[in-house]
Amino acid sequence: MSKLNADSILLIHPLGYRAEDAGRDISRVANLMPPLGLASIAAYLERAGMTVEIIDCFAHPQADRLIVETLQRMRPAWIGFSCTTSSFLDGVRLTRLAKQTLPGIRSLFGGAHVSALKEKVLADYPEVDLVTVGEGEETLCEVLQAGDELENLKGVVVRGHDGTPLFTGYRDKLLELDTLPFPAYEKLAGFPHSYRLPIFNYPKAPNTSCLSSRGCPYACSYCDRSVFRRSFRFNSAEYMIEHLKHLKNRFGIRHVNFYDDQFTFNRKRVSEFCQRMLDEKLEMTFNCAVRAEHIDLELLREMKSAGCWMASLGIESGDPELLAQHRQNPDL
Repeated sequence: MSKLNADSILLIHPLGYRAEDAGRDISRVANLMPPLGLASIAAYLERAGMTVEIIDCFAHPQADRLIVETLQRMRPAWIGFSCTTSSFLDGVRLTRLAKQTLPGIRSLFGGAHVSALKEKVLADYPEVDLVTVGEGEETLCEVLQAGDELENLKGVVVRGHDGTPLFTGYRDKLLELDTLPFPAYEKLAGFPHSYRLPIFNYPKAPNTSCLSSRGCPYACSYCDRSVFRRSFRFNSAEYMIEHLKHLKNRFGIRHVNFYDDQFTFNRKRVSEFCQRMLDEKLEMTFNCAVRAEHIDLELLREMKSAGCWMASLGIESGDPELLAQHRQNPDL
């Protein structure tokens, strides 16, 4: 039997329930987004010379056989899962399938759920070999390069020499987002037509979601962003324009849903982006989500002139006392 390829990884976005129920899942029907985090990780790893493939079970629920066939063809040393709480156990199930198919393969998990639980994941699930805490690009690259010397890496949970789960600590420095390659959308089967924008988005033109920032400066109790600590970084207006050009020229995209938590937090960036949209004559439209204290009429007019046709507001509650318990700046 040939050895596994140390510089190869298969990335999985698990469904979280039985494949035959996918057509009845309203959350999936109403919001079938591409796994942007996995696509970004794939692009980063490929730039470092590694081999990466993605299987998105959310877009293609009947994926078990495809996973087995891909593992047999690639023979990767690692299989990686990006999971929410609801999809974590399905990821564990697929890990068992992978280890039956390819003895010796190691599994790693990332996402908000495992980043919150850290050592408990490895303590409770022997199938899981490693957890990445926080953003994954640089960490996964180091994991694939490290071989068996994983305890020296930052941002992971591994088993020590005695088998005890060990969190190695948070990474010292977060990535500069403008240094990242554009996500590897081409690795998502059927992109962009396999995906749909979140509910209440109804553009007829070819479309996709994308990200131009990470994190949030706030720490609302109900949001998973608090798991990744209070950080907020964003792409420059120039990077955003080049990203949209890439989507338009390679995939025919004409509308973009910016899935940022705080698209307008940096007003100067958004204003510059809007002016660049007009100057470049991209003939693309977009929508975004905003927070009430980071939007004003002048900026809304700039955004509309640049092609924005919807800005969504999160209205958590009209009760000031309830708001004050769960979020910052609860000033109605």
